[in-house]
Amino acid sequence: MAEIIIIDTRNPQETKTIQVAPEDKINQECLIGRDSRCCIVLNDKLASRTHGKIAFRNGRHFYCDLGSRNGSKINNKN
Repeated sequence: MAEIIIIDTRNPQETKTIQVAPEDKINQECLIGRDSRCCIVLNDKLASRTHGKIAFRNGRHFYCDLGSRNGSKINNKN
């Protein structure tokens, strides 16, 4: 199981932790953003409607920014 920790860069003490079970997402994608249809909904005006996605393939999780205006960071790297 993967643990995703979302950190608000304006207030790093505010975090949101989400568990993603690989068996639930095999060959599927999990959209992240403000849109209510995303599986991880972010209530933040700096997040795009569809900000990014997480995919589980070949036993690994992958993240892809979907052209969001403010970008994404993984482990403090763009």
